[in-house]
Amino acid sequence: MGAIASGGVCVLNPDVVSVLGSDADEAIESVMADETEELKSREKRYRDDRPFPDMRDRVVILVDDGLATGATMRRRARRSSARTEKNCCGRSRGGGNKLPGISR
Repeated sequence: MGAIASGGVCVLNPDVVSVLGSDADEAIESVMADETEELKSREKRYRDDRPFPDMRDRVVILVDDGLATGATMRRRARRSSARTEKNCCGRSRGGGNKLPGISR
């Protein structure tokens, strides 16, 4: 359906959302609420009270070991791009081509 990231980043896959029909908005809100809580929990577990790393002037390489729709990678790229002025590119673990729309 899509993916979220801290900082309010949300990427939806319109092909998947269209299948939901008239219930799309309600389903998206419900899933986003659950996933936002999970995201907060993971950020606390992984970073504790440390701030998000400063990635300005750094090259960011993203790896997704379960690339299906690409939404998670696009979400991560948007989140990383907002924090760095350098390039941000992503690849799937399977060695596929760079995802379109991710490299800046």
